[in-house]
Amino acid sequence: MLKVKKGFTLVELVLSLVLIAGITAFSVPVFQRLLVASDLNASTDMLVHSLRRAQNLSRSVKYDESWGVKLVNGQIVIFAGVDYVSRDTAFDEVYDFSEAINFTGDDEFVFSKLSGELGTSGSVSLVNSFGVNVVDVSTFGRIDY
Repeated sequence: MLKVKKGFTLVELVLSLVLIAGITAFSVPVFQRLLVASDLNASTDMLVHSLRRAQNLSRSVKYDESWGVKLVNGQIVIFAGVDYVSRDTAFDEVYDFSEAINFTGDDEFVFSKLSGELGTSGSVSLVNSFGVNVVDVSTFGRIDY
């Protein structure tokens, strides 16, 4: 009787490894780009959420305070008070965002009690190696991004 050997040849094994290496070489840069884009979008969403939270806290006059948002040192700080410097730190809500994100433009937004409006409109740009997302806040408190 003739025995048939089962298994892979060296050529088949090498071709499989080359194919896997090629797919990996192609997919790693694509995956990294997706991560960078996701990081920018997540940071933008976190900023918009913080602005809306501060606005809602101002409208509800929680603790009889105006509420605002300050971008400082890779953090978003929701604070109670008429400005960041004179705020009551006991009410601070601090959220960290990626160090790969830089921001330009306005770094402080304070919403008025009851109306949730800003004294002046503002805009902040979040930037990383993928691109730029811009968040605009009108004097009426409308948040666009």
